[in-house]
Amino acid sequence: TTRRPRGVVHLRQTPMLGQAHLLQEPNRVRVSLLCALCRRQERARPVHYTSVLRVLVQDMELGMSAAFLREFRAEHGGLAGLTTEQVKEQIVLEESKESQCIYIQLPKLHSNKRLVGKATVHVSHAWKYDINDLIDVLLDYADKLPGEEIYFWIDLFCVNQHTHKNHTSEWFQAACKMQIQDIGQMLLVLTPWQDPVLLSRACCLWDIHCAIKGNVPLSIGLPPNQRAAFLQGVTKDCNAISNILARIDATKSEADDKKDQGAIHAAITATAGSSPGLNAQLKHHLRQCYLNTALELAGRLQDYAARLTNLASSLSDLGDYAQALRFYERVLHNQLVTLGEQHPDTATSYMHMANIYISMGNYVNALELYNKAVQIYVATLGEEHPSTATAYNNMGLAHRSMGSHNRALELHARSLHICVATLGEQH
Repeated sequence: TTRRPRGVVHLRQTPMLGQAHLLQEPNRVRVSLLCALCRRQERARPVHYTSVLRVLVQDMELGMSAAFLREFRAEHGGLAGLTTEQVKEQIVLEESKESQCIYIQLPKLHSNKRLVGKATVHVSHAWKYDINDLIDVLLDYADKLPGEEIYFWIDLFCVNQHTHKNHTSEWFQAACKMQIQDIGQMLLVLTPWQDPVLLSRACCLWDIHCAIKGNVPLSIGLPPNQRAAFLQGVTKDCNAISNILARIDATKSEADDKKDQGAIHAAITATAGSSPGLNAQLKHHLRQCYLNTALELAGRLQDYAARLTNLASSLSDLGDYAQALRFYERVLHNQLVTLGEQHPDTATSYMHMANIYISMGNYVNALELYNKAVQIYVATLGEEHPSTATAYNNMGLAHRSMGSHNRALELHARSLHICVATLGEQH
C-alpha cells in the first residue's frame, strides 16, 4: 500500500518482527499486521511465525462468564424477541460507540474477573438466532459444570463490531485455527434442530474443521424448547440424524460477506484437499456429537432405558453396530442398577447386545449373552414362555452360523415346542 493511515506499520519496514516489537504496538496495529504476516508465512521461520501468531491471537481469547450473560439479559429487560443481530445493532454497538472497542473491553467489564476471563469455550452460532435461545444454551452448559470456571468466546461480545475486516485464506488457516486450539473446547449452538442454520454457514464449517484438526472437543447445544422434539425425532426415525447431516456441503456454504466466503472456500481447498473429503469428515464428527447429545438428554428422562433402546435399534438398522452396542451397554448398566440382574428387561438387554454381536460376526460373545438371557428368562418367566423360546431360537441361529448344525436343530426344536405350547400351532 502507498497510503499509510496513522499507526499502521508497513511490513517491509519491520522484516524481522519479533514478540518484543509486536507487543509494543497498539492492539489495532497488531491485528492489522496479521494478514500480512500470513502472506509471508512461506518465507518466515516456523518457530518465529508461530510465536508471532500466538501473540496476535492472545487478544482474541477473552470470554464472558455465565454471570455476565445473566446480568446482561437482566440489565436489558430480558431481550425478548431479539435476534443476535438485533442485539448487536441496538445494544452492543450503541454502548461501545464512544470507545469504538470490543464490548467486553468496556471499562465496566474488562477488569471484572467475575464477568470476563480467558475464554475456555469457543461458541459457534448464527446471527439469525433468538438471543435468548443462545443464552439459555450457554447457561445450561455452564450449569452442568458447576465447579469449573467457564468463559465463553462469542463474536458478538468478543470481536469489535465497529469495524469489519475481510480476512484472507491464510488468516483462516493460521490465526483462526490457532485461536480455536488455544481455547480448547467448541460448542455448536444448533437450531432449529431438524435443519440447523449453522451447518449452512461457511465460518461454522471452517470452525468445526479447525477443531477436528486440532483435536479440540466438540459438543452440541440445543435450546430447551427443542430438546424433547429432538430426542423424540432421533429415537423414532433412524434416519433423523442422517437427514440433518445430508445438507452439509462445504462448496455451497455461505457467509454474509462474499469476500470472507471466498477466503474460507480457498482455505478449505488448501487444507482439506477436497470438499467431499471435508464434508465426510464433518458429518462423521457431527454424527457422534448428535449421538452424545441424545445420550445426555435421554439420561434426564424417566424413560431413559426405552429412549436409548429405540436409539440403539435405529443405529443397528443403519448398520452402525459399534454405536448401537455402546447404547445397549448404557441401557444394560441402567437396568442392572435399577432392576437388578434377575429381571426380564435385563435379559432382553442381553438379547439385544447378543443380536448386535451376531450382526458383527462375533458368535462367541453372542452365545455367552444368549445363555445369560435364557437363564434369567427361565428364572423369572419360566421355561414355557415366548421370551424363552425366542432366546433358544436365537441361540440356534448362532450355532448354525458357526457350523454346529446338530446343536442348532436341538435349540430350534426346543423353541418350537415352547411356541406351540404357549401360542398354539396356528400362530
